[in-house]
Amino acid sequence: MGDSIVPHEHEAIRGQALVALTRVAPRIAPVLLQTHLDDASAFIRLATVNALAETGGEFTLRLLTELLKREQDIGVRQRASLVVQSIGKRLRVRVPETKVPKRLKNLARLKASCRLSLWSKVQCSGDAFV
Repeated sequence: MGDSIVPHEHEAIRGQALVALTRVAPRIAPVLLQTHLDDASAFIRLATVNALAETGGEFTLRLLTELLKREQDIGVRQRASLVVQSIGKRLRVRVPETKVPKRLKNLARLKASCRLSLWSKVQCSGDAFV
């Protein structure tokens, strides 16, 4: 899952569409979004996690908990972990915390911020934390 940090233009458009879907059809969005959690692109998986963050709910919590068990990309894992914790608090459900080493948390923030700036043409490098 070593795809590039900066998304291709079509991935950025797909990511925006996934987030827009949650605003248009929030009740059915989690069901429609779940297939995108297995996308080959880490950017699309991250956009899906961000879209699911807007829906919340028990089904979303289950989807993201399952994603945390299999996800390899540290940026996606970090964001999914934050969303799981947030939904758990809102629903008053206890969820286990995910342990991520501090260096990897910083790298995950860098990767996530690069991915989330959808139209940026600047390439970010993980070497900033070496």
